[in-house]
Amino acid sequence: MAKKDKKVEIIDNDKKGGLDLGLLLELVGVVVNSTKNKDGQKGINIDTKKLAWGVAGIAGQQTLKGMGNWRQRRQLRKELKSGLIDLEDYQAGRSAASKKLKKNRLGPGMLVGSAIGGAVYLLSMPPEDRTRFFKQLDEALSQVAGLVNELQGKPYSKDFEEKK
Repeated sequence: MAKKDKKVEIIDNDKKGGLDLGLLLELVGVVVNSTKNKDGQKGINIDTKKLAWGVAGIAGQQTLKGMGNWRQRRQLRKELKSGLIDLEDYQAGRSAASKKLKKNRLGPGMLVGSAIGGAVYLLSMPPEDRTRFFKQLDEALSQVAGLVNELQGKPYSKDFEEKK
């Protein structure tokens, strides 16, 4: 008779979900930030756009957290089935030793995410603020360029004439 492979039963008793105190406080903060009082009106009015964006942000965070936990559990199951870790390590949430990456390494995802976040921030600004921001940025760049030119002994402008 052929040997039967031993199958390891994996039971996820550590499934955590639902509302915790931090999430409740975050939801309360979104609701409080979305309330506004209009002049001359009694009571509280809710800004539905702020409320919708806040709740959508929290839902996105929870989705990403859930996906991360799901991927981690899936990776641990694969390691357990392949024999890299034992059942105790699986239950404790410890994975097999993985190769170490260099410290302080910026990944391309972080750079792309920063660029997209900056672009979305600039696009969400009112046009007056955006114009003022770019003027301030231009002034700061010209000041830095002037400082660099001064340190290098170069003139500030193209029509500069040296004193003799």
